[in-house]
Amino acid sequence: MQQKVNRVEVLLSEGPKTIEDCYVIKHDEGFYIETEEKIGTNNEGGDLMQKQLVLYPWEKIISLTWTDPSLIASTKEQAILEVLDPDGELEDFLDQLEDNDGMPIMGFQEVQEVQEVQEVQEKDATDKEATDKEATKDDTDKGDDLSDRRDDPEYNPYG
Repeated sequence: MQQKVNRVEVLLSEGPKTIEDCYVIKHDEGFYIETEEKIGTNNEGGDLMQKQLVLYPWEKIISLTWTDPSLIASTKEQAILEVLDPDGELEDFLDQLEDNDGMPIMGFQEVQEVQEVQEVQEKDATDKEATDKEATKDDTDKGDDLSDRRDDPEYNPYG
């Protein structure tokens, strides 16, 4: 996974090197670090930049530093997920659920709110059924035959 890092310190043959605001990709053998290096100047005096992607083995990485709050939060989330689920199966499962429903997975609070709404809807439906039964009973008491009024254009079977 590609991730932005505010500062990476690597050990080179000529000594430590600090790379600022770069993107890294974690790999089994180390980190791929994407940078933009100045390779000279053009005729107008502007800098000529060249993108580079270099694999630094684990032995050469001294430190990675995150200073941006959003980068810190996402890095912590990723690190905790790796500790809890080193194979990545949980993340794959959650992604599948989100893709299947088209909606993100709900937390505990959202589930409670949905349950409360469902309870209110069920209560309303029960109250309506009781009211309908009373109305039907009143109509039956009047002597009306409500058993087969499908052909009656004035009859509304839905209420």
